[in-house]
Amino acid sequence: TTALYKAACTQCHTAGSAAFETARKIPEAIEHSEGDLQRAEALIRQASIDGIFVEPEEAMLEEAKTAVIEMRPVQHTLSVEKIRELKARSDEQVQKIESGIDQKRRAVKWRKVLLIPIWIFIALLAAALMGLYHLLKEKNGEH
Repeated sequence: TTALYKAACTQCHTAGSAAFETARKIPEAIEHSEGDLQRAEALIRQASIDGIFVEPEEAMLEEAKTAVIEMRPVQHTLSVEKIRELKARSDEQVQKIESGIDQKRRAVKWRKVLLIPIWIFIALLAAALMGLYHLLKEKNGEH
């Protein structure tokens, strides 16, 4: 786990050394990616509850999860570069998820806003038809 880096590695290696920086960077990248993944999951869950179609974002979430899961065994190689590559893959998917959900939310908002003139038109049309109905009724001598 990432706690092992903080507990073990940083005790034996001096601050500022390459090994100490590796022990700091690897868990930091993993924890950051896990946090982003949780945030993306919550965003997708809420969007789904709000009635937004999220199937493409769910597929992207699986890609991000795969990258984060791959970080666990790769951390044992102590390769900050490999961890960064996986983090970049995860970050890219999370960013696409956030962007996609944001665009869909804006589209839903605009559709709702554009419904207002349609409802006004329908109300005016209904009022005009009612007025015409009453006018024709009076013309035919009906009360």
